[in-house]
Amino acid sequence: MPRRNRRKRRRAPYPVWIRYLAASLALAVVVSLVQIALHAYRADPRDSRVFAERELRLTALTPKEKVVASVSVWQRPVIDYFRATRGILVVTDAPPSDTLHPVGGRILYLGLQPRDPLSPPDAPPTFDQRDWPSTPWSR
Repeated sequence: MPRRNRRKRRRAPYPVWIRYLAASLALAVVVSLVQIALHAYRADPRDSRVFAERELRLTALTPKEKVVASVSVWQRPVIDYFRATRGILVVTDAPPSDTLHPVGGRILYLGLQPRDPLSPPDAPPTFDQRDWPSTPWSR
């Protein structure tokens, strides 16, 4: 009687749950990369210096105030670290406002908030504005 051709049944090299786990992780990585690419495409950097200088001339400065010095600055808030707020820091020669600050002048920060990826592309920019009186020892 011929010997039957008995093949040993091979076990799968990896358990099924490891295959599903690997597929789920690969899907999560692909979705994350697509989201990062979409965010990079939608949140393209604007020419923040031009926008900040225009906003400074139109709204932040008083009519008799002149810019003495300015520098480009940026900050990264902890809650949204990957989207920097860019702007300018300006020293002006504002006339004295009261007797507490007889020298006059002020330091002005004008920052352009990053664009929200879900907002329309033609939405007006939003600014973060802070100013401090310039004291004699800060000159």
